[in-house]
Amino acid sequence: GSLNYYLSAVANLIDNAIYWTRRAREEHGGGYAPAIAIRALPKWAAEGPAIAVLDNGPVFGIEPEMAFRPFVSTRAGGMGLGLYFAKMVMETQGGDMHIISDVDELDIESALRGAAIVMRFRRGRQ
Repeated sequence: GSLNYYLSAVANLIDNAIYWTRRAREEHGGGYAPAIAIRALPKWAAEGPAIAVLDNGPVFGIEPEMAFRPFVSTRAGGMGLGLYFAKMVMETQGGDMHIISDVDELDIESALRGAAIVMRFRRGRQ
């Protein structure tokens, strides 16, 4: 796939994680420590390599199908194009993207129990 497209998609997911963890820190005050991580997901790799962008901010406030639609956003002042763009990148490059509601299925540390998005890359174009 196109490295520049992938980098733009990952950068968007990280930007979202930064925004939402900052918002959580504003709401919770000094007792909250923001956490953002990118993890490889070997158990998801049957169809191709997979990574997850995770944070400990709030979980998605809308249904996953809605979050990927253009012009839909819960972010103040958000245009609603970032997740749509990231998903389109993955799909046009032969991969897919998923919002994970139950992070237990990812087998990750408990500090990252907020939003979780999996990017699964295909081994070859279909």
